[in-house]
Amino acid sequence: MMTPDQVDVFARGLYHVAQVDGIDDSELKMIHEFLEETGQTGMAEHLETSGFRVNELAILETNFLKRVFLKACLVLIRSDGKITDEEKAIVAQVAAYLDLEDDFAEIDAEAEKESF
Repeated sequence: MMTPDQVDVFARGLYHVAQVDGIDDSELKMIHEFLEETGQTGMAEHLETSGFRVNELAILETNFLKRVFLKACLVLIRSDGKITDEEKAIVAQVAAYLDLEDDFAEIDAEAEKESF
C-alpha cells in the first residue's frame, strides 16, 4: 500500500514525464486512472500547477516502488503512440536517479508488453 505522499509524488512524477513533450489525453487518462485506483482523485486538481523535482522520488523507498514507477513512466510515454527524444531523456534521468540503469532494459521490456 502506498502512502498519500507516495501517491502524490508518483502522480506528479508521471505528470512531469508526460508534459515534457506536451500532455496527450491518453497520458492524462493513465494518471487519472492511477489516482482513482489509489483513492486519491482529489490530487488530480493540482497536477498542472504543482512542480516536481526528480529528488522527490526518494520517497519511493523500496526497490519495488522504484521499479513500478519507472515501468509506469515507460508505459506512459508509449500511451500516445510515439516516444520523443525528450521523453527518452527524462526517463533516463529517472532511471539514473532511482539507480535502475542496470535494470532498465528488463523494465522497458516489461513495459512494452503492457497495453493501455
